[in-house]
Amino acid sequence: MGLIAAAIGSQSVANAEGRRIEMHATPNDPMFPLQRSFNWIRGFGPTDVSDTDIDAPEAWDVRTDASSVIVAVIDSGIDLAHPDLASNLWRNPGEIPGNRVDDDLNGYVDDVNGFDFLDRDALPDDESGHGTHLAGIVGAVGNDGFGVTGVAWRARIMPLKASAPYSNGVCCQGGSTITVFEAVRYAISKGAKVILMSFSSSSSENIQEAVAIAEQAGVLVVAADSAGYPARLTNSNLVTVGWMEQATNASNYYNIDLFAPGEAVSTWPGSVHENMRGSSRFGRACSRGGSPHFGRRAESVPAELSWRFDGRATRFSRSKSARIRRRAASTSLGSVRTTWNQDGDGRIDRADNCPQDANSDQGDFDSDGFGDRCDRGAPPNAVNDSACVVRNSPRRIHVLNNDSDPDHAKGSLMVIAPWGARANGTLSRWETDQNVVVFTPKTGYLGTASFRYTLVDPVGNVSREATVSLEVKASCP
Repeated sequence: MGLIAAAIGSQSVANAEGRRIEMHATPNDPMFPLQRSFNWIRGFGPTDVSDTDIDAPEAWDVRTDASSVIVAVIDSGIDLAHPDLASNLWRNPGEIPGNRVDDDLNGYVDDVNGFDFLDRDALPDDESGHGTHLAGIVGAVGNDGFGVTGVAWRARIMPLKASAPYSNGVCCQGGSTITVFEAVRYAISKGAKVILMSFSSSSSENIQEAVAIAEQAGVLVVAADSAGYPARLTNSNLVTVGWMEQATNASNYYNIDLFAPGEAVSTWPGSVHENMRGSSRFGRACSRGGSPHFGRRAESVPAELSWRFDGRATRFSRSKSARIRRRAASTSLGSVRTTWNQDGDGRIDRADNCPQDANSDQGDFDSDGFGDRCDRGAPPNAVNDSACVVRNSPRRIHVLNNDSDPDHAKGSLMVIAPWGARANGTLSRWETDQNVVVFTPKTGYLGTASFRYTLVDPVGNVSREATVSLEVKASCP
């Protein structure tokens, strides 16, 4: 700066200034130059729009570490031993590896790194490669001098296997909506803030309820575009992403919130890396776009994140942009997406937050000075119960009767879809009260049965599982 000052003071110099060049953060992973969807200023071909990428280096200037946020990948499993993934996998703090004991009492033995809901074991390994590839885009270890990088260099990825390997060239066949629902419930109970669902199913109550309980728990769901579910749902916590291979070549569905590059080099089973195409690719990038924001602002709600995604996306002038949907819960680009009155002030606005003092529009059930809508407090307490069921007759079971919550009124709790008892009967909800479970025994069945359930409170705390033991008799007292 001394030279500049001297030059300015010289009568022979009209002007002098320093020329400062700022370089964006880039990792030293050797395959990063091939990850064009992260940073590729020339576009994807000779006729493409320049800079059709996610601008990852610009984001890395702000943050590279999202390890404070758990991202659940519900897919075909993950290669747990992959050197570009192993250190970024989520680890269950309540489970002791290999002791064949359910240490955290959640119904899953040795679930140290997630769970396989197909084979019912604690090894969510990947037989197809799809889940491993997506996990690498989310959070392959970055700046480690090996392979590729994820959108987050440091991450906590929760592998949840709920779909089978490729079938006839189509990914993720063989799973069921039941396994997906159970995986979502597991992810919520273990603190995931983002859930990836890169698959499509026909209309399914299980999928609809899975996304709904995630919404209630404040969890962002990222889905790949499709004509099916969950992409067709309208929940405020759902972001559906479509692929853009070139500026004039993109996915052709109507259930899309965002487009992004759909080609990526990422991790593959066997300590290798592969290139793949499709809308699943950007779903991973989008999920990781949400996780750093959760890491910086833990009070963020999914609707706010949806608004931020929309407000910071680039619009391309092309006919396909007309296919981007706008859910009923959203408004035009750049306007407020918040869809619930979080702080109880009577207004749905960008200022929704959680003040320490309860205001006039919300109660204070436990009298601790925090309004009920903002008081995270302790989780609900779901208590084991029992009931007698008359043969061939449905029985309504009011599971909330002996449950409680120290911070919220019992009427504000919600029963997360019950499961079990399928061998001896069916479970459903009572139309008049969705918190009442209806058990209908199989025709002629006499004997025992049981089902389990969990509770979620208004701010997303999830209870431990409770078991309801049933006895089907010819008559009940």
